[in-house]
Amino acid sequence: MDALQSMMNSVYCVQPQANGGKAKNIPPTGFYWWGCAFKYLWRWIWKNGVQDLRKCRQCIDYLIDIMEVDDE
Repeated sequence: MDALQSMMNSVYCVQPQANGGKAKNIPPTGFYWWGCAFKYLWRWIWKNGVQDLRKCRQCIDYLIDIMEVDDE
């Protein structure tokens, strides 16, 4: 089985990037919460169901709080 076929047959996730890695207005903690939210949103069907969706929402709320503080 080649690598591409292997990825297509399993749960595969790449590291999220903003604007191809060129986002300069997101602080490191913002990237952390964005990555956590992405992780929970990606896996919710296969792992913990609604619990992961709630965790995703919490991570997004943290990200919003960080970005609102930076906008002020």
